[in-house]
Amino acid sequence: MEPPNFEAMNFTAEPTAAAHPICEEWRDTPEGSVFHLANIFLFLGFMGGSGFYGLLYLFTFLTLGFFCSTLWAWSDSCTTDSFLWSFALFGVCLGQVLHVSFRLRSVSFDNEFQEIYNCMFKKLGMSLTLFGEIVACCDGGIQTIESDHCFAIEGKTAIDKLSVLLSGRIRVTVNGEFLHYIYPFQFLDSPEWDSLRPSEEGVFQVAFLSHMHV
Repeated sequence: MEPPNFEAMNFTAEPTAAAHPICEEWRDTPEGSVFHLANIFLFLGFMGGSGFYGLLYLFTFLTLGFFCSTLWAWSDSCTTDSFLWSFALFGVCLGQVLHVSFRLRSVSFDNEFQEIYNCMFKKLGMSLTLFGEIVACCDGGIQTIESDHCFAIEGKTAIDKLSVLLSGRIRVTVNGEFLHYIYPFQFLDSPEWDSLRPSEEGVFQVAFLSHMHV
């Protein structure tokens, strides 16, 4: 049996086109402005703080960053995986922005309590959610005192709550002698309240007289 003559045989194979373009070498030119803008947004986003406004800042910039990254990946046929991941992260961050915005909008108070939060508790870094729990404990109650009327009588009025003056002025006296005034956004009974133990009952040692309409 004679061996086959391979030289006489004609073996041809047509090259098949690749499913995706092949990246054969590094680029000599830098990426476009969209790529750099995406990284700038991501850098700014990761500098966000805590709380509702911090989360809103964080996810807003992350959403912009991943959106720009999605546009950049879409323009390059060699970055299919990058496009899918960027688009997925863009969707997640956008959902977080909507979620935080809804929660921030749902945490709202009357104008009086909003002023208390802005003037007193916001400076301490207290979140709106925690302040809302404090407001819920007092059922959002606001007491109006006419001028020259007592808020508390010395030796008689029980200490059972902690109050903040919203407007006007309170005159503090002991045995009929003037001590000082209490002005808006100051606690009325913090010394007496702080001096009592949780299970202890007590009465005011001073009198509170409304000096102006509050």
